Amino acid sequence: MLYTLFRVLFLMLSFVCLANHEDKLDPYFVQLNKNIGNSPNDVLQQLLNNPIIEDNPHKKAQHHYSLSQVYLRLVYPKKSIKHANLALKLIDHNVTPRLFHLTNIAKSQSLDILNRTNEGLLLTNTAVNWAKQNNDTELLIEALFGLGYLQNTSGNSVDALASFMQAYELAPIKGDTLTKSAIASSIALVYEYRSEAELAIPYFQESVNYQRKENNQLELSISLYGLGRANKNIGEKELGKNQLQESLEISRKIKDIQGVAYALKELASFEIETGDFKRAESMLIEASEILLQSQNIVVIWDTLDILSKVYISMGDIKRAQQIFDTSLTYLSQETMPFEYIASKEREAQLLSLDGKHKQAYELSTKTFIEKQKLQSQQSTKQLHELRTRFELESKAKENLLLTQKNEQHKFDLYKQDKQNHLLWFGIVTTTIIIFLLGLLVYRSREQKKVLHKLANTDSLTGLANRYNILNRIKQIQNKLRPTEKIYLCILDFDYFKKVNDKFGHGMGDNVLKAFAQICKNNLQYPNQVGRIGGEEFLLLLNVRDSQTAITLVDLIKQKTPKIAQQTNIPKEYINFSAGICTYTKEDNLKTQLKKADDAMYKAKEEGRNRIIVAT
Repeated sequence: MLYTLFRVLFLMLSFVCLANHEDKLDPYFVQLNKNIGNSPNDVLQQLLNNPIIEDNPHKKAQHHYSLSQVYLRLVYPKKSIKHANLALKLIDHNVTPRLFHLTNIAKSQSLDILNRTNEGLLLTNTAVNWAKQNNDTELLIEALFGLGYLQNTSGNSVDALASFMQAYELAPIKGDTLTKSAIASSIALVYEYRSEAELAIPYFQESVNYQRKENNQLELSISLYGLGRANKNIGEKELGKNQLQESLEISRKIKDIQGVAYALKELASFEIETGDFKRAESMLIEASEILLQSQNIVVIWDTLDILSKVYISMGDIKRAQQIFDTSLTYLSQETMPFEYIASKEREAQLLSLDGKHKQAYELSTKTFIEKQKLQSQQSTKQLHELRTRFELESKAKENLLLTQKNEQHKFDLYKQDKQNHLLWFGIVTTTIIIFLLGLLVYRSREQKKVLHKLANTDSLTGLANRYNILNRIKQIQNKLRPTEKIYLCILDFDYFKKVNDKFGHGMGDNVLKAFAQICKNNLQYPNQVGRIGGEEFLLLLNVRDSQTAITLVDLIKQKTPKIAQQTNIPKEYINFSAGICTYTKEDNLKTQLKKADDAMYKAKEEGRNRIIVAT
């Protein structure tokens, strides 16, 4: 969901050049690289209009390297890789290894834009190792910077933050190379990626102040873009909108059309919130036409998906379907798993709007299971990473403790009169280490609890999610005796779409949360409830007969209109239809849910706001 952040990070590869190493890069190319921040399109035209004619491989390599840089800054990854490869063919690694690694760093950023992050990581890690071995601090800063956003793209935000912070500490305050303020914007992006916008804002602001002072227009527009997004995410919408608008104006002024596209895409969200869908449509169409030139498939897909959603809101289902079909051509299930799930949800929505409710329901069910599985895999991966980190840290502390004991023994032999002092030092150190190990174990367990809750709980209502409630039903079924039965009830709000349309989705969310609380207050264990869809809930009623089941559901039904008083929504909009079916040890869960669902729809057909028991 945060792929738009990466575009800013790609462009903040500020002044990755050899400005302070003119013995390896000609002054002409040094100056060109300096000018990219203010006028990238002018630099591009100058390079294209002045190709290197003389037979000088080193100058030709610098020419292609500079083209790779400017295309990267303008977000044309394929063109950037093309010129990086041309430069690498001309570079003698043994003669100019620094230029070789800088070119590979630029290439790695473009590979990342094209979802080839692993290839980019290999190139950047090699550059980091070479810089460390040769004590090249300037190259090390640039390599760590590039490594940081590749790690961030891979989801390793902790490692990314460590790389950026290391580069930040090494970087100068001013200069022709990467400065602290240029790196600050990238640190901010990691915090924004982790949904910690408040931590991101000071770093974005630092970058904005510096770029404004230095009159670096391209970097200023990029930093304003990030700052505007962060302020929007913490609720400072007017401030965020103004900053994004300024970013758009600067991008138009310096002809950074990719910057124009990103700013338009972000500003369109404000128009969508206010219901000005025609304005949002115009912005998104312009953005998508620009983005199609860059082949940044993740952002192209996201823009088209938002545009499809806008057409749905406008009631133009035909155009929504056309845009959705186009977006699928930029979707890769392997490299964009969460976007793939989102596209399936959008497809189910379009099917439902087209009257194909059965297909929509089946696709939604299948997609929901796939989404739960993907989230579970991600949670497992995170847990495994935490466990690995804990084991590595524990091993390191064990080695440290062993080393301390050996040194203490040698010192005792050398100077016996220091024994008491060293003993106390060892006790204190060991206590601290044990405390830290205990803290790590505690945090690991707490993290596991959080991950388990996220995987089994509906985030809006706090009820069991679909996966969880279905599992509970199966568990109870396994414990039933052959003669026992329980009851399942599917209920669905009758006019929930009208609530969303007339009062907004935020008010619709309040209705669902209030209803969930009613269910919690009136269904005592072993009766259970879960949210299985947008406004659809599943009740597990562990009672003896259908009349008792009807009574329980009717009790909830009688209390539901009270939500109208809490939300100031007319009572006629706050009611539901329900279908009830029996469930025994031998029943098929999918079949019985279908019966309950059919009964619920029958209740709607017979006038809504009623309960029907499936035959």
